[in-house]
Amino acid sequence: MNILVNNTEKSTMTATMKHSSGKVYIEDSIPAGGTLDWGSYNDYPQGVRGGNFEVSYRAGGDNISGQVWGTSAENNNKL
Repeated sequence: MNILVNNTEKSTMTATMKHSSGKVYIEDSIPAGGTLDWGSYNDYPQGVRGGNFEVSYRAGGDNISGQVWGTSAENNNKL
């Protein structure tokens, strides 16, 4: 699984990705103008759990603006 988030706002944004089991895979701060480029194969070479995921973004009450892309595959070599 790949997640790419570009923060185009002037405040730090926090991105969180949680599995329906409660396991948190991502909880990273993205500085203003910054990018988060997360690949599950780096932290979880055996892969992430199948099922439902929730991805959320917050900025402590500030505006959020950005672009997000995500991909998933059954094999890392297909990402």
